[in-house]
Amino acid sequence: MPLRRVRQKVRDVGVLELLKRGIETGAAPRLFAAKLALDTRISYLERDDLARTSAAEVFAFGSKESITLDAPPNAPSELSRMAGSFSVDRPFVCRLPRARLVGRDALSVRPDGTVPLETSLGRRDRLERSLLAEPSLLGRALWNQSALGTPTADDRYRETVCSLVDGCLGGYSHWVLTALPRLEGLRRWEERTGEQATVLVPAEAPGWVRESLDFFGYGPDRVAAWDGEPTTVEGLIVPSVRSPEQPRSAYAHRFTYDLSYKLTSPAACRWLRSAAREALSSGEATSSGRSESSSELEPLPAGRGRHVYISRADADRRRVRNRDELLESLAGNGFEQYTLSSLSFPDQVRLFLEADVVVAPHGAGFANLAFASDCAVVELFGAKVKPTYWLLAGALGLEYEYHVCEAVGDDLRVDVETVIDSIEAFL
Repeated sequence: MPLRRVRQKVRDVGVLELLKRGIETGAAPRLFAAKLALDTRISYLERDDLARTSAAEVFAFGSKESITLDAPPNAPSELSRMAGSFSVDRPFVCRLPRARLVGRDALSVRPDGTVPLETSLGRRDRLERSLLAEPSLLGRALWNQSALGTPTADDRYRETVCSLVDGCLGGYSHWVLTALPRLEGLRRWEERTGEQATVLVPAEAPGWVRESLDFFGYGPDRVAAWDGEPTTVEGLIVPSVRSPEQPRSAYAHRFTYDLSYKLTSPAACRWLRSAAREALSSGEATSSGRSESSSELEPLPAGRGRHVYISRADADRRRVRNRDELLESLAGNGFEQYTLSSLSFPDQVRLFLEADVVVAPHGAGFANLAFASDCAVVELFGAKVKPTYWLLAGALGLEYEYHVCEAVGDDLRVDVETVIDSIEAFL
């Protein structure tokens, strides 16, 4: 590591933390081995190379975006270090004429053996971890990578496929912020060509995966389960990931505080919001429960937005220990409590579309801010401060306030008066 980077890391995390990370890295040779494998033996295509490849039909749309984020006043380093200017590439969708899907994570391999990084969330570290999770697959790639892209007599066969298996690898937040935005590219390809693709998701995917796809028009007849069996596809539809690409190895990533890949394109969120409004207003009674009549949310009076408190009472961490005290004070400002795990996906979308203010401990439910258009956000942190939803709120131009609360084990205790003061400033 260059001396200037060492000095920066010391300023960022301190000497002891830097030494600790160095020891941990030295004790984790698998990450270094994966780095060497991709540096020397395993070829992959980065986003620009995929968009330029002559072997693909590429349709670009939209435009490149620039995002500037200013750190909140007196922000902890976890937030302030992410302040700055970022860019999100112009989106595209491409069709690879022949590809092979292999492994648990449905790695996409071209006939020459190269792997498009775009089918691993646009992240080199994600590709490395997928290979490390299956040593036999990594071994075959090292021994003869081109053979991975060569169909065998035992392969399954599908005509036209769009794999979103990688979008299921990080839970609800990753699904909403990295998988669902790619539906815009898929839909544009289908509208342009008049063809349809089968969407692949893991066989064991949580219920909200298929429920959300159904909500956006990809019902059971358009979705297939991926079980890891090698599959040759005649046409692989690859919509670009609507976030900055992450080209660093998992090994290098341990020494770099750069979470810009967590940014989601504001234009992609606007499309999601528009598509969600269209789905909710269509009045169709589908298995996802799109129609307003099937919603479990109380109707809103005209001209009023929701004041939302997201409870984590059903979780095993980041719970508010003095929740009753907080709820009593929130109720005086018109807040209602919701537990997202008890709501259908359409109702979660509706809740955030209609929200004026959302208060919650840090958690994946904040990914639904992608559906919010004019909403203030109050995020409650305990022992750990993470910038994920500050990045999202900032990219979307939403008002944002945070509170670092007293940590009680994995839970937190809120200074109710301070939180209420910040909320009332938004009302």
